[in-house]
Amino acid sequence: MPDVPLSWIDDTCFLFACVRALPVPESDSTRAGGGRSTVAIFRRDLREEHPVRVAVIENVPPAIGNASFRRDPEGCIIYRCAAGDFEVDLEGRRARPCAFSSAGHSFAIEIVPDGKGARSVRFGAREIGRFECHAWTAATCEGCIAVAFGKEPNPNCGSPDGVKVWNSAAETWTTIDTDWLAAVIGWIER
Repeated sequence: MPDVPLSWIDDTCFLFACVRALPVPESDSTRAGGGRSTVAIFRRDLREEHPVRVAVIENVPPAIGNASFRRDPEGCIIYRCAAGDFEVDLEGRRARPCAFSSAGHSFAIEIVPDGKGARSVRFGAREIGRFECHAWTAATCEGCIAVAFGKEPNPNCGSPDGVKVWNSAAETWTTIDTDWLAAVIGWIER
């Protein structure tokens, strides 16, 4: 039995997701792994009698792994499923598809790479670079980002070629090539 995605909002409220499979038409032989689903996200306050539906995500394809909730570095609630990443808006009662993943401190990295494996890196609304990287490899502080990068397209950046560093004062990238890199950990203040 799959896990039910769940995320605490505060001491008395949590979010959970329910998946309802949609029927597959008999004429549709292209969906050998099953049909699509609808995901409903609910907020449950332990002080209230019933959960409240917050958002619905339609047309979610089947997946091998389970979906999950997380908070990004900016504090937004993100629901990840086979249809992509969605920002859950509790006040507006909706889930908006995310094109970028926050790396923190106003930096964001595009979720889906272009045809060459590159992703846009943004500071605020401005693109500051485009190369093969992932938000989960980034370390940021106010006005600075360091991110593992690849020179060749690599679907998981599992063996990065080095680190790229950008800061808002110089507004340029510095590339640090390495033979082997485990992770970018963070910044040291001097």
